[in-house]
Amino acid sequence: MSDTPPDRKKAAGASEGLRSPYMRVIAWAILSLVLYVLSFGPVHWLVQKANLSRDIIRIGYYPLEFLDDDLYDLVLLYADWWSPFLPETPPAAQPP
Repeated sequence: MSDTPPDRKKAAGASEGLRSPYMRVIAWAILSLVLYVLSFGPVHWLVQKANLSRDIIRIGYYPLEFLDDDLYDLVLLYADWWSPFLPETPPAAQPP
């Protein structure tokens, strides 16, 4: 017989739910998806600042196009929020 009182056994059983491998996988999956969406803004900024190919966004963030229209608009607003951090670029000089 165990020396642990019944109250503590119930509390230990309740906290095991969060420690189960399935809950860890679900938590990591949700965290990964959130970080993936949140990384869109900084990547958008980096592509513009470093003059990288827009294919990085087109290919890497293609799954975001399947979001609901309202959610997709929020993602685009979030990406535009990063745009003010870009330095002003002077207009290109026109040849004489």
